[in-house]
Amino acid sequence: MRILLFLLALLSSASQAADYYWAYHSRTQQGICITCQYPSPEAACAAYYAGYPNATGGRTLTRLSDQFRGTNLYSCVFDVLPSSRVTTYIGRYGDACQPGQTYNEETAKCESDPCLPTVGQVIFHGHTFRNLGADGNPDTDPPIAICSNACQYTHTFEAFGSKRKGDEIEGSFKYKGNGVSCTVSTNNPSNFDQPPTKPPMSPQQEYFSDKSCDNWVTNADGTSSRRCVSTNKYREPGKLNCQYGAGAMVCNVATPSPNGKETTVTETTDVTLNPDGSKNTTTNTSTTTTTCKGLSKCSTTTKNETKNEGTNPDGSPGDTETECTGDGCVPEEEDGDDKGEEEEEQEEEGIPGPSRSLAKGEQGNFNDANSQWDQKIETAETTLQQKVDQYANTFSGVFDLNLGSGGGSLPCEQVPVTIGTTTQNLDMCLERFSEPLSYLRFAILLAATALAALIILG
Repeated sequence: MRILLFLLALLSSASQAADYYWAYHSRTQQGICITCQYPSPEAACAAYYAGYPNATGGRTLTRLSDQFRGTNLYSCVFDVLPSSRVTTYIGRYGDACQPGQTYNEETAKCESDPCLPTVGQVIFHGHTFRNLGADGNPDTDPPIAICSNACQYTHTFEAFGSKRKGDEIEGSFKYKGNGVSCTVSTNNPSNFDQPPTKPPMSPQQEYFSDKSCDNWVTNADGTSSRRCVSTNKYREPGKLNCQYGAGAMVCNVATPSPNGKETTVTETTDVTLNPDGSKNTTTNTSTTTTTCKGLSKCSTTTKNETKNEGTNPDGSPGDTETECTGDGCVPEEEDGDDKGEEEEEQEEEGIPGPSRSLAKGEQGNFNDANSQWDQKIETAETTLQQKVDQYANTFSGVFDLNLGSGGGSLPCEQVPVTIGTTTQNLDMCLERFSEPLSYLRFAILLAATALAALIILG
């Protein structure tokens, strides 16, 4: 009965109040203490406990809303000496929290929004608003509000900077905090559920080059193959100036202009060794090039080149065939009537010109060169023999020396030499030096050989 009367008083008093507050059932006033207004159930229970000087032990605060639906009711229980237990009921009164506050069901308090310090705070949100590869380049507007760290920020619709990555253009949009809490939602945003914020991209200049090759592999058919892949990339993100125009976003290229190019080359080589010693090499090269400039759509070209090279058994080059397919190939010029007549005149005049196709050249050889060198060698041999005979005859006349056998006699004489008024006899007996001089023939032969070498090289 006591609880029922308290609930009736709670309902009747709540209709007359404006702001939420908490009050307990007073034993002295035999009802609700209207003048006892507290910001929370804990504060009301503590005040009631303090009114009992003989209160002992702690107090227990229990929420009773689960037992009494539609009410916000707590019980405050504690012991009083000498041996009694006191219980009072605490209820919520009023209609709502004060402006700028929200009611927290967990704490049963009116609390200021934790996002109030973010009012006017500026953040930038990255949003891809245009795809140059899409038909008509339709723009996608950025969200009106976003959620960052559980706080809401709203779009200011001011001019914004932009960056390009591939065919996508992303803007760096300005947002300001409004002091309202929010939760992140990507599917169905509402007043308090907003898309998450995204830091704007800040791409830098990029230079990249790489090449890797697999090991040579011998296949079941006896051929050898290898695959190589190379990548070269260059990107200058540049600058774009964008702003809101008449119902659309208008962007202009600034300095430096966005520019990028990426080339990927895949090369596969197959080598076949033939029984006769010849060799066939087939190289297939696939090239993909993507170029992006300014505000134009990225363009991609591809080409596939196949080159068949032959090598003869003697190692000389064989036939070579080349084929290219794809929009990246350099087109061949078509022959016109005038061009054909001009080429015909040049041929008649004997003026050679470049060919537009690859053809097998004439087989080369060294027959002429070999004949010339054979003649030079034969002449050198004759000259060498003549020189050897000449020097042998000369020395043979002086020393009676036979270069061929090592025999012969050396002179042994006394030669008078007069210096001033004095005359001396010099001993010119070379016979005593016959053994050392026998090696002279080897020196003469060596000199003759060097002379022959000079004749050949000359």
